[in-house]
Amino acid sequence: MGIGCYPVQAALLAFNHEEPELVTATGHTREFEDEITDTMASITLLFKNNRMAVLNYLGQDIGAIHSLTIHEAEDKNKIFLPTDFWTPTRIVLPNGHHVEHHLPETIKKPKWINSAGFRYEAIVCREQIMNGKSEHPFMTLENSLQIARIIEQARKQVLSSKH
Repeated sequence: MGIGCYPVQAALLAFNHEEPELVTATGHTREFEDEITDTMASITLLFKNNRMAVLNYLGQDIGAIHSLTIHEAEDKNKIFLPTDFWTPTRIVLPNGHHVEHHLPETIKKPKWINSAGFRYEAIVCREQIMNGKSEHPFMTLENSLQIARIIEQARKQVLSSKH
């Protein structure tokens, strides 16, 4: 499945890992190498107090932009990551200010665009292991399980929508 964890993780970070009251998903699938896979979908996470996250994703073969926008109530504030939000190099703040961040240099050319940004995850993971810990307080095992539960709910709905 192409859904991946990053859109769901970003939504949950924006909502401080609050459990959504409802997960709704629909999308298109196709057969690929004798398996059914998703090509695109929309997932809506409904939270208490009339808040929601709307996640749209497209399969790798479509060439999506991979942007992330977080809106506050009534569009008063907006944070925008224009491309490759899972390893961003630029963020646009609510005041319109652009912040650029350069990724670390690598010895070999990375396989995927901006994948050198995953280096930070690997460093933190190694530090936790070296300190005898099995999780980081910013991304706990329960956070990972929550993401997996939401992805599984969405996956089942997309597969059952048969578009």
